[in-house]
Amino acid sequence: MSTSAIVYAQATPGEPGPKAYVKEYQDPLDANKEGYDDYELAKMHYDRAVDYHLSGMLVQAVEQYKKAIILDPEMAAYHADLGEAYRVMGNTRGAISELETAVELSPGMVNALTTLGVIYERENLPHKAIDYHRRAIKIDPRHYVAYNNLGHAYDTLGLVRAAMDNYKKAIEIKEDFSPAYDNLGTDLMRLNRPQEGISMLKKAIDYAGEGHPQLGLYYNDLGAALVMSKDYEKAYSAFEKALSLSPNNPDIQRNFIFIRDHLYGKSN
Repeated sequence: MSTSAIVYAQATPGEPGPKAYVKEYQDPLDANKEGYDDYELAKMHYDRAVDYHLSGMLVQAVEQYKKAIILDPEMAAYHADLGEAYRVMGNTRGAISELETAVELSPGMVNALTTLGVIYERENLPHKAIDYHRRAIKIDPRHYVAYNNLGHAYDTLGLVRAAMDNYKKAIEIKEDFSPAYDNLGTDLMRLNRPQEGISMLKKAIDYAGEGHPQLGLYYNDLGAALVMSKDYEKAYSAFEKALSLSPNNPDIQRNFIFIRDHLYGKSN
């Protein structure tokens, strides 16, 4: 009935947002090359790729990242951002290949390391995920996203106490980091401590604020904790809010139908 919060932490572009204006552009390789070396041309392709990436135009972004890499294959950021574009597109193999190349070229790329950890966890390889998250934390001991993601990987192995320790560490570093509160809340539910879970989940919602992409999931988890506490009216309100925020999420749909039928009967 509950969900959990896992966070990608990737390089420059991050998750593509709303469509943005993309200015008229002439491909540098189609322009007069005189006066430009390969490094400069690669940077031109890369900058254009980032423009496309942030505009949600991932196919065009990938094309430009590849051109940048052909001209300057030793630039780790180009591989990292191509890997992120592949990840968003669902090309897991391509994402892993490019991100691993990035960290080979630049072992200190902590965002790429923890993103690889998330991908490997999604691929059912939690031990490999843990290794990548630990590598990120070793390089940057205050990387709260990596602590959260390490906790999530421990959760997949059933190591709830270890998971909670890492969520608490993430919060210690960044007090308003809502995913760690959500994960703590769901783990407290697993330990049959729903009242404490409710407190954490309310903090997740408060810190997330309106417009947060995972807010619907947080309300869903709050609803699950309230069901455990037999506070069905409040659970209904939480699931109703979750559904309004994430109307296409099948888990939230099922939870709302469950609580509605429990309270009002299947005929309603």
